[in-house]
Amino acid sequence: MADIEALCAAVKQCFEAHGSPTLSDMRSIGREIVALELENIFEDLTESDNKFKTSTKLSDTLWEEMKSTGGFQHTALREAYVFSQMVVALGCLSRGDSQGSMRAVDLGFILGGPTDTLQTMAKLVAPHCQL
Repeated sequence: MADIEALCAAVKQCFEAHGSPTLSDMRSIGREIVALELENIFEDLTESDNKFKTSTKLSDTLWEEMKSTGGFQHTALREAYVFSQMVVALGCLSRGDSQGSMRAVDLGFILGGPTDTLQTMAKLVAPHCQL
């Protein structure tokens, strides 16, 4: 599906443009494991099933941590969450779950993710959603 390929390209391009500072910040705050998970996720997005599962687990972990502490304790944690949600959006769409994909894109918007990429993602996912 062309939309999935375009979505994958947008997500990959965003991480290439913005991911390095997030990875560096993660390491500076002692979150090496999260940095490694993000690197693994974005190493090869064509392995979508495994990347989807890893991204979902990372998103869930970061969300629970945020809830238990009352907020993301560092901007890099929020950024990692947004990046993982972008891959969740990709995985959901590839499984035919357009609503789940749009939900992940929406969470990225709400948490201040890169607007240009998220707008592109929303435009690619929206035609697959039913009201």
